[in-house]
Amino acid sequence: MEIQSRRIDQITNEQAYGVAASLCDGAVIFTVSFISGLAYDLVSRGYRGDAFSLTGAGVLAGAGVLAALLFYACQRSRALRTPYGVSMANERVQNGLSSWITGFALFLFIILTMKLSPGLPFGELLTFFLFGAVAVVVSRVAGPILSVRFFGRNALDGQHVIVIGPRNSSTLSRLIGDLRKIAGLNPLPVVFNEACSDEAWPREVEKALSYTRRLAHDAEPGKILVVSRGVSQDRLESLLRGLAALPRAICVILDETTANLLRYRRTTVGTNIAVEIQSAHFNPLERALKRALDVVLASCLLIISAPFMAAIAVAIKLDSPGPILFRQIRTGYRGQTFRIFKFRTMTVTENGPDIVQAQKNDGRVTRIGRLLRRTSLDETPQLLNVLAGDMSLVGPRPHAIAHDKSYALQIPNYTLRQHVLPGITGWAQVNGFRGETAAIDAMRIRVEHDVWYAKHCSVALDIRILVRTLLEILRARNAY
Repeated sequence: MEIQSRRIDQITNEQAYGVAASLCDGAVIFTVSFISGLAYDLVSRGYRGDAFSLTGAGVLAGAGVLAALLFYACQRSRALRTPYGVSMANERVQNGLSSWITGFALFLFIILTMKLSPGLPFGELLTFFLFGAVAVVVSRVAGPILSVRFFGRNALDGQHVIVIGPRNSSTLSRLIGDLRKIAGLNPLPVVFNEACSDEAWPREVEKALSYTRRLAHDAEPGKILVVSRGVSQDRLESLLRGLAALPRAICVILDETTANLLRYRRTTVGTNIAVEIQSAHFNPLERALKRALDVVLASCLLIISAPFMAAIAVAIKLDSPGPILFRQIRTGYRGQTFRIFKFRTMTVTENGPDIVQAQKNDGRVTRIGRLLRRTSLDETPQLLNVLAGDMSLVGPRPHAIAHDKSYALQIPNYTLRQHVLPGITGWAQVNGFRGETAAIDAMRIRVEHDVWYAKHCSVALDIRILVRTLLEILRARNAY
C-alpha cells in the first residue's frame, strides 16, 4: 500500500508538464475567467438573469481562452528548461505562478495594444488575475496527479524493465533502487565486466546480449535501460549496436556530467552540437520583453500603492523632521550613476564618501522607518526609478558609490554585477542575503549570488524571483 501511494503521488517532471496536465490547467483558467466575470457582474452590476447573458462573464470567458494559451506557452517554455526527475509540488506551484504572472502581463499587453479592453473593466481584470493565481496553485498541485491517475500512473507502469550496466556499479544499484521505490517495479538486471581486456570484451558483450535476449523473449513489453557511467565510448557503442536488434525501447542512463550538460540549452556550431553552459546577456527581444514587464508591473504597482504611499508620506512627516524621500547617488548599469529614491527611514541622509550601513537596533532608524524597513515598503518609490529606466524590478541591488569602490578592491569579479540593470529585488535577496553586511565575507556571498544572476539572467528567472520576493517580504529576514 505504501508503494502504491508513492506511485500515485511521486510523478515525473515529464508528466507534470505533459499534455494532459496542461489541458487541465487550461480548462481551470478558462473556467475561472467565466466565474470571475460572473462574480464581478453580480457584485458590481447586480445582474440576476441568465448567467450566459451576462456581458462581463461572456467577454472575460473569451479573454480566458487567450490567457490560457499564453499560460500554456509560458509553461512549455519552463518545461523545456526543467530537468528530468521527480516533480515536487512546491516547484510546480512556483513555476505555475511565474508562468501565470508572465502570461497575464503578455495578456494585458496584447489586449491594450490591440484595443480589446473596452469591455474589460480594471476591476474585472484584477478579479480574474487574483482568482487565476489561486486556481493555478490548485491546478499545479492537483492537476498533474489527477492526470496521472486517469492517463497512467507512471511512464513505466505495466512494463518489465531490463537494466544493463557494469558489475559493481553504484549507478546501476541506485537506478534499480529508484525503480523499486518510486515506480514500484522489479527490474531485471543484466551485468557485464567492464574491466575485462579488449580481447575478452567481444565474448563479454555477447554473453550480456544473449542473456538480455532471453529475458526480453520471456518478459512482458517494456524498456531497456543502459547505464553508461564507467563504460568506455567504444564498448558502449558495441553494446547499443547489439541491443538495437531487439524490438524494445532503449534508454541510456547518462553519467552525472553529461546529464548536467543536457539541462542547458543546446545549439549548433557548424556541424557540431554544442551546449551553452553560460548564456549571453538578454538579446534584443528579451530586453524588450523585460522592459515591457517592468513598465507594466511598475505602473500597476504604483497605481495600486498610491494611496498607501500617500499615507506613508504623511506618517514620515509627522514622525520625525526631515524630507519624505531619501535620495542617494548609486552605481548602476555599466558603472553609470543615478539617483535612487526611497522613503526616509532614518534620522540621517548620508550621501558622501563615508556611509554607515543600518545595523540591528540602530538608533538612527525612526519609529515609522522600522516598520517600513521590515515590510520593505521603503523601497516602493524605486518603482519611479524602474519607469525611468535606471533600474529594473529584478537585478543586483545597487550600492552607494563609497561601498562600490571599497568592495571592488576586496571582492573578485565584483563589477560583473554591473553588467545588468540593478533591481529592487534580486537573486541574493530571495536567498536570504539582505540587510547589513558588516563582514566582508557576508558581502562576498551576496556578490556571488549577484554575479550568478548576471550570468544566467532571463525573463523566466525574473518571474521566479518576483514570486519568491513575495514570500521573502512575509518572512522579513534580516530586515532592520
